[in-house]
Amino acid sequence: MKRFLATVLILLLLLPLAAAETDSTTVTYEPYQSGEFPQWAYELRRGETLFFGSLAITFPMVVLGWNGINLMGGDLPTSPAFETTLKQAGVACILSFGIALADWIIGEVQENRQNAKQNY
Repeated sequence: MKRFLATVLILLLLLPLAAAETDSTTVTYEPYQSGEFPQWAYELRRGETLFFGSLAITFPMVVLGWNGINLMGGDLPTSPAFETTLKQAGVACILSFGIALADWIIGEVQENRQNAKQNY
């Protein structure tokens, strides 16, 4: 068994050395064109980035707040631990969604103001 695992490991480590080389002149990168994707796709991508980016902040803050409330005499559930973590993650997801939604609303309001200024 050890010989088999060692052979597989060696093959996996040597595999990148046997990869075919490509000529760098044949592979070219083409940036996206300005109208290649619809506007809603850009907005959805921005919302996704904000949601998952803010989740890294909201989840620890929710956990700290949850524990702080319990330290001050609150009665938030703390067991079973897995269910508590799921509840905390749910609250963090709601907050992150709120952040992404607020950004979208602010963007729409600003866009409407710019359009209104251009019409005058």
